[in-house]
Amino acid sequence: MSSRLTSNLDRKGFAGNVLLSAEVTGLPTDSVVVPLGLEIIDRSRLAERTGKLARLLRDAIDDGLRSPGESGHHRPD
Repeated sequence: MSSRLTSNLDRKGFAGNVLLSAEVTGLPTDSVVVPLGLEIIDRSRLAERTGKLARLLRDAIDDGLRSPGESGHHRPD
């Protein structure tokens, strides 16, 4: 499955969204995962790996999907 990412950090406060630190993920900029509107995509459509999510961040995204009424922004040290 695929979820949208945005560099609009104002979205980090919305319920279920998760802040991804560029320092932690290797992404070019801090970003926010917007788990609403997930899509199933074929892996062959993925061009290259741009970063990697730590288990803590993957769990936060899962929590955001399960509990859309709670804010899920996390920034581990």
